[in-house]
Amino acid sequence: MAVWASRICALPGSWADLRRGFFSERFGGPGRLAPVQTEILSGGGDRIPVDLSAFALGSPEEPAWIVCFLRDLRLQVKLEERLSHAQSQLERGTDRCSSLSSQGRRRTS
Repeated sequence: MAVWASRICALPGSWADLRRGFFSERFGGPGRLAPVQTEILSGGGDRIPVDLSAFALGSPEEPAWIVCFLRDLRLQVKLEERLSHAQSQLERGTDRCSSLSSQGRRRTS
């Protein structure tokens, strides 16, 4: 996998891959890249989950500039992991309560 980079970060894939996607109907149409989730590499080599979107300035076939927007998803990913963990704990607690409740009913019968 090739990496194209700026001084701040690098995106997995090549510039040619990004340009191909940029001109594909599958990713938002000519001259536009609809938001996609991907990862960038920090200067230290850490993978950072991001939403990436972009648009062309100039003609879609041969843009003078491509403007990219990145939204850092690290906090969102962390919160989703915590929510999933809390839901698992809640389900285990509910199962335990159900088990205790059914044991109590059997004793009184």
